[in-house]
Amino acid sequence: MDIFSVSIKSMDPVWYRRITKGWLEPVLEATKFVFGEGKHVEVSNLMVTDANDSVEAAKRIADWVLTNLSDTVPLHFVRFHPDYKYTHVGRTPVDRLEVARAAALQMGVKYCYLGNVYDNDAVHTYCCSCSARLIERYGLNARPVGLDAAGACLRCGTTLDYVRVDYNRPVEGHYWEHLEARLLSGLVERREFRWHGDINALHVEVNNPGDEPVFVCHRRINTNEGCAFPNDVPLGAHESFRFIASKGHPAELGIELLLPSSVQAKLYEVYDRAHFPTVDIEAGQAGQDLVPLPFYTGRTVSPHPALRVVSATGD
Repeated sequence: MDIFSVSIKSMDPVWYRRITKGWLEPVLEATKFVFGEGKHVEVSNLMVTDANDSVEAAKRIADWVLTNLSDTVPLHFVRFHPDYKYTHVGRTPVDRLEVARAAALQMGVKYCYLGNVYDNDAVHTYCCSCSARLIERYGLNARPVGLDAAGACLRCGTTLDYVRVDYNRPVEGHYWEHLEARLLSGLVERREFRWHGDINALHVEVNNPGDEPVFVCHRRINTNEGCAFPNDVPLGAHESFRFIASKGHPAELGIELLLPSSVQAKLYEVYDRAHFPTVDIEAGQAGQDLVPLPFYTGRTVSPHPALRVVSATGD
């Protein structure tokens, strides 16, 4: 294991025990241990509305990171959403997160971010020497913009603790036109999902029960053509795969999928970066964009408003 992301809910052991039913001290000791072993460690603090979202609480987290780890350890103040049995408060006000971040930076934390927020400068990485923007993020999308190949700032040459991770991207959309041409035959289905409210990401789970390999295609519904490119996802015989699509541009409207009729597909709304959805949106509720499925309120479930199955004629 190379990377550890540790969520420290609070530096108050009494609060920690009362709310989480766990103990704070083992979490802190384990965090110091993995950092001491030379692993990459990042610390996040879920700031729960009206519970642990004060600037004083943020300063205690920042002070612990600076004292026990390093000023280069990334610290994330993460926005809370109501879920499960904790639904009596709303999402954390963004301005409280911003105040917490400002305090941590003032104390000496070099890389401090806000989590679960969009369209905010605090999600980007900046040079700690000259303040140049080095890495831009939008939702779950990230791209280096101010770094050279060695991970140094292009403006001033300061070296960032940066490691580029290569991974196998989906194949570029060479198969899209082939599937689109088969829409009229009824062998391919087009599905659209629109971003709405706090929903800016989507898990797509596809299963190929057949004996032959197939392709599933997806692309962004986007007024910015440069960000609307399609991707092909190959599925082997009897293969299942789950991937995530995230809003990558302010003008983006949603995601469009082309699915061979033999492919079984489920879509899952993603509320925040740490939310792993387990109930597909076919069981969703109209207008619900603050509390993820499943619901525990006993309310009647109605058709999901953001999903549309489009016929070959577009109706």
